[in-house]
Amino acid sequence: MFKILLFALLVAIFIFTVQYFFPFLIHSAIWQIFIFLTALTLVGHLLIERLSKITKEYFALAFLGTMVVRLLVSAGFIALFTFKKIPYLFLFVGNFLLLYFFFLGFEIYVLVANLRRNSQS
Repeated sequence: MFKILLFALLVAIFIFTVQYFFPFLIHSAIWQIFIFLTALTLVGHLLIERLSKITKEYFALAFLGTMVVRLLVSAGFIALFTFKKIPYLFLFVGNFLLLYFFFLGFEIYVLVANLRRNSQS
């Protein structure tokens, strides 16, 4: 969990820096997107940990299941903002996808690290 919070802090620093120097690249709802994806990552990570403690055989199934749920919930989040007719929708979707892939890449990195650790034991 510490790794996720550290990664979220680094992403927040990145967002703040880009927002300060290039404000036209950042949507006004960027912090809502960031909080949503951070919470989604934390909940997914806790769910994966809880299911993999039952048995290590469920680790891959839990990871893939949380990825599918994450994708569907994220699509709902974008749909919600689309129906609210927010301005600069393409900028919003671009910012969302960028942060989504940052967090997804981080989760894949954590998965590889856990698989490596599990295969050595």
